[in-house]
Amino acid sequence: MDIYPTMLELAGLDAPSKHQLDGESFASILTGKSQKLTRDRVFWHFPSYIEGGGPSSAMRKRDYKVLEFFESQEIELYNLAKDPHETRNLAETHPDLANSLAGELQAWHEAGAPRPSASNPNFDPDAPKKRGREDRGKNKGGKEKRNRPS
Repeated sequence: MDIYPTMLELAGLDAPSKHQLDGESFASILTGKSQKLTRDRVFWHFPSYIEGGGPSSAMRKRDYKVLEFFESQEIELYNLAKDPHETRNLAETHPDLANSLAGELQAWHEAGAPRPSASNPNFDPDAPKKRGREDRGKNKGGKEKRNRPS
């Protein structure tokens, strides 16, 4: 939601009057005029199954990132300043902080942030994988495509 207002600002354009902007431009950060956003929290949903994770919501507040996984209701907490690769889940060792930040994330949901309420009934974990990023630029046999005549 921040990309659209950022692109508008970088292009020197105003949003059309019928567009309600939910995000905040981060053009000042990209251009070096500022080093931080004016808001103290950023929220997002991650609706995919990647690297063992599942659909979740997250909030970043200062150095901390809290995640709530939709299906398991599990909470994870990371200090991104000390652990940028998210290797140490602090939810068990800092339960008060984890619960406080998870409460802020829950309040965002209650304020109307869309959230799936049920598992995808068509999800089949055993289904053959579709071609993804690792296959871009390759033909169906896995060989590199040639972009010029041979």
